[in-house]
Amino acid sequence: MSWTEKIAGCFGERDHSFALHPLDIQRAQELFRDHIPAELNREQVLTEFKNYLKSRKCSEQHINTQMLEVNEFIDEYDFF
Repeated sequence: MSWTEKIAGCFGERDHSFALHPLDIQRAQELFRDHIPAELNREQVLTEFKNYLKSRKCSEQHINTQMLEVNEFIDEYDFF
């Protein structure tokens, strides 16, 4: 399974909210720590997260809100 296929596990199944459930947080931490290739930069990774939300037919408002959450998560855990 590629790292981009693991993105879905970081979001709620129905509401597509990022890392609200403890298991979603754990999967997000593992994804960033263990599976994202080191040669990728923050913008490349964020693009893939945004593409996932678009593929789930989320509204632009929801996508923008969730991307803020992903950015905060990256900053909190110092992944980039």
